[in-house]
Amino acid sequence: MTERVLIEGMMPYRALNRLRREGICLKNVQKVQKNQILFTVDSKDIEKIFAIYPNVCYNSGKYTPYTTRILPPTGRKKAWTTFKKRAGLWLGGVIFLALTLLSDTLVLRIRVSGATAYTQSVIEILGRHGLEPYKPYTTERVDIISAEILRLDGVGFCSLKKVGSTLVVEVQTAPFHEK
Repeated sequence: MTERVLIEGMMPYRALNRLRREGICLKNVQKVQKNQILFTVDSKDIEKIFAIYPNVCYNSGKYTPYTTRILPPTGRKKAWTTFKKRAGLWLGGVIFLALTLLSDTLVLRIRVSGATAYTQSVIEILGRHGLEPYKPYTTERVDIISAEILRLDGVGFCSLKKVGSTLVVEVQTAPFHEK
């Protein structure tokens, strides 16, 4: 990895000469202003640079002819550091999407509408065929289930449909019931 470093002071090219004499490899050297030079250096050499030219605070009485600063990353390195900082957010988003896609295939609730007197019988029939809360929904046995519900005494109409994650079973009684 590389770091961008800014050296500031009078005649900053002298600072570059000293860094080269110390064996630090400088890359992409640019003169930004009259008293500032920007360059790229390997991350392992950062400690050497700060040993030679320390970054002095304002309240320190020590004088240094040059001040050095590490500049924030740009390009791919900036994108990578931003991604690393937000890794938990990305992971949470992926988990949320996976759970959303998974929950769309599950039956989370069963609602019987119409003739609610048949609710217990309908739930028993659904349970025998594997349609229970928190189980996957399959449409392959819908015809068999609706035929079994229609065999209940007094039922004239039955409909099964999945709305979101709720299985809605509509049961209507026959207007004229023969015994």
